[in-house]
Amino acid sequence: MDVSNITAKPAQYRPVRHSPRRLWRVLIEWLDAWAFADLDARARAQGWQIRRPAPLIRVYRSTAFDLYVRCPSCGGEGATNRGHCRGCLGSGRVTRDPFDGAADGVRPVPHSPHRVLLDEL
Repeated sequence: MDVSNITAKPAQYRPVRHSPRRLWRVLIEWLDAWAFADLDARARAQGWQIRRPAPLIRVYRSTAFDLYVRCPSCGGEGATNRGHCRGCLGSGRVTRDPFDGAADGVRPVPHSPHRVLLDEL
């Protein structure tokens, strides 16, 4: 096949053809970036993780939640046979502190004021 006699038109004469689907995608991406610009900047400043599962949807997560684990003393229940768990102060969660001098590196999570009020009733 001899293609030596075929010449391409200059770029200024070629029509630009974009599918409507591509145009919608570009428009939604632009809208997504515009709508979440301030929230994403604030989340980055606080060191949060930002996940985009779909256009116009964000999931923000603080990395501090990676330190929360189930209390090994009560199994996350917050209570034992003797009453409130002393290991987690009744919350069922403890935080792992990698820089703690304790042997297991576990600290209790303090009570929320709502839980204390419910326990007193």
